[in-house]
Amino acid sequence: MVKKDLNEQFFESVSYLISQARAELKASFEKTAVPDQTLWYHCLDHTEGVYQRAVKIMNTCNRVEQGTFNAHTSALVSLAVYYHDIYIASYIVLDPTTPHRRLSRKRFTGGNEEAAIAILHRRMDEQNDDCGQTVFLQSDFNFVQQTIALTIPIFEAGTVMQGITSRMPLAVRILPLADLGECSMDPMRFMRSGELLLCEEQPLVQASLQGYWSNAHVEYLRQDILTWSANQAEFVIGRKKRTNLDLAGISAYMEQLLMKECFNGFETSLQLVKDRHNRRKTMTY
Repeated sequence: MVKKDLNEQFFESVSYLISQARAELKASFEKTAVPDQTLWYHCLDHTEGVYQRAVKIMNTCNRVEQGTFNAHTSALVSLAVYYHDIYIASYIVLDPTTPHRRLSRKRFTGGNEEAAIAILHRRMDEQNDDCGQTVFLQSDFNFVQQTIALTIPIFEAGTVMQGITSRMPLAVRILPLADLGECSMDPMRFMRSGELLLCEEQPLVQASLQGYWSNAHVEYLRQDILTWSANQAEFVIGRKKRTNLDLAGISAYMEQLLMKECFNGFETSLQLVKDRHNRRKTMTY
């Protein structure tokens, strides 16, 4: 068998692995036979959104300094994007102290990301074996491992942060910034995603929207929805503060341009979630 040019094979392998991930995300997490396992937020649509935001961030950086993200690094970022949520194990917890016996989804935070890294590592190794040459170097794996690990959420002060530090290369920050960048980069999508995440996190809310819940418990569900809506504003405020810290260590001009052209939607998102919360306070359920 004639071996392909190594550079050509690298991009072909990345494309193949991404196509595998897209098919699995769609099949595994969307409209499963078991309602509790349907992930309304963590599905292919979420991953596609992360990819679009990651590309926008990288393109903006390349405008400041051409070559900041070459084709090889951009491909590795894309690969990491499509695998960062490839494995999501969760379980449902019932709170017997609430009148409506609230259900909440708990994910294996950290463990899921480690599993995703292991899956991607195995497939990169398989590509090396199948192609009969070292398509993916150890440095390539180290990169995707580091950037996927940075998507492990750290819940703090009403928002979510990641382990980004100012000493980290900008390239490994792209995925985590894009993952949590929806409220700053695409406010309307953030509004829609917030509803999907609520349904994913609290299955009874989704059940009530589909008419599978007793009217006797509607008021309790209303309070759950209002609490979620109020927390959305805290999340946006926290992400605005955190994004500036996550960009620390890069050039002042690049940071300024990223905040202006990519992470410029915080105020819009904040106003949208506040308006929605106020409307909901007066609605009947």
